[in-house]
Amino acid sequence: MKSVHSVSTKRMKELDQIAIQEYGIPSLVLMENAGRGISELAANIPHISTVLVVAGKGNNGGDALVAARHLSNQGVCVSVVLLTHQVALTGDAKTNFEIIQKMKIHFVTIESDQKIGKFKKLIKSSDLVIDGIFGVGLSRPVSGFFAKVIECVNQASKDVISVDIPSGLDGDSGKILGACVKAKITGTLGVAKRGLFKNDGPKYAGEVRVIDISIPRELFESVSFPRHVYECAHHRRRTSSPSR
Repeated sequence: MKSVHSVSTKRMKELDQIAIQEYGIPSLVLMENAGRGISELAANIPHISTVLVVAGKGNNGGDALVAARHLSNQGVCVSVVLLTHQVALTGDAKTNFEIIQKMKIHFVTIESDQKIGKFKKLIKSSDLVIDGIFGVGLSRPVSGFFAKVIECVNQASKDVISVDIPSGLDGDSGKILGACVKAKITGTLGVAKRGLFKNDGPKYAGEVRVIDISIPRELFESVSFPRHVYECAHHRRRTSSPSR
């Protein structure tokens, strides 16, 4: 058992913006470090040969696309499910999707109930699912198509790694917003989110691992954070370059 700091989702967004605007760390670098950290968590799970990356249109989806790239480079068979039409992607997520295309990584777009059957088949043929559907910006209950997607992931009984927070979990209260992915591991980015340790959080987050995404350490040290005693492993990128 280890203790781990946690922050509110509002404070985490502020730290991201300080890193980008005041320290000059490009958001694309933060996303790269996040996704690479997630890929390393996946690579450390034994007997994983096929991975399904489920990506929404936001930054969590972009992080998941980075993970797909790195796993593909390691020889893992990767498929990407994009839960939005590709024209809806913007910013860093769009950049990483364009790289995915150029690398010829297999992807399918599933954005309606009519394609849920295809989604189930892809999950069934995978050893591991990477959940990049929603992040801490989620503010309303998950319903309709996205609730069905989450239900399919949970019913498949596959190992799941969630990016930053399980999709559907409120990052502050730890309560489920309609439907929530149940993860084996949550690779939380920069610093843990408070909701991972409250209410439904521990049940759905699984093992929490903190990924260093290169937000400067002094930003964390300048603020008093709550600490939680939790089964947690700190995960750092094995590289000489800065992390997010």
